[in-house]
Amino acid sequence: MTFSSDSVDGFLKAVREAKASKRQAVDAGLSDQLSDPDCIGVPANFSRSVDGLIERYGDEALRSIALWAIGRWTQIHQRILEQRMITGDLQATAFTSGDLARLCSALRLVSEVGSFGGDDDWRAMLKEDLGQAVLESMEELGYDPLAGADQ
Repeated sequence: MTFSSDSVDGFLKAVREAKASKRQAVDAGLSDQLSDPDCIGVPANFSRSVDGLIERYGDEALRSIALWAIGRWTQIHQRILEQRMITGDLQATAFTSGDLARLCSALRLVSEVGSFGGDDDWRAMLKEDLGQAVLESMEELGYDPLAGADQ
C-alpha cells in the first residue's frame, strides 16, 4: 500500500478536525475554572516533571523549587521597584515595595520549613547537574576550567 502526499495530508487534516471539536468541549469545561483568579495551575509537562522529582528526591524537590520560584519573583519585583523609583511614580513604588516585602517574608518562611528527606540526594544531583551545565557553558565560551589551576 502506498500513500500519496495528498492522502497523508488529508488524513492529518481529518484527525485535526476530529480533535478540534473534542478540544473545544474540553476548553469549554475548563473555561470557568481557569477564569477564576484564585485558580492556581502550572503546565501539565511542568507538573509531570515536578512529580518525577518528588518521586525521586522527596519533598526537598518542592522546597527547593518553591524557594527558587519565590527568589526569581523577588528579583523581578526588585528590578521593577528600581525602575519605578527612577520614574518617580510614588504610588506604584509603594505598591511594589509592599509586594516585595511580602515576597521576602514568604521566602523567609519557606526557607524555615524543613523537608522530610532527600536533601543529600537532591544536593548530589544538583552538584552533578550544575557542574555539567557550567562545564558546557565554559566550553561554549572557550574557557578552560583547568587554566590557572595547580596541576
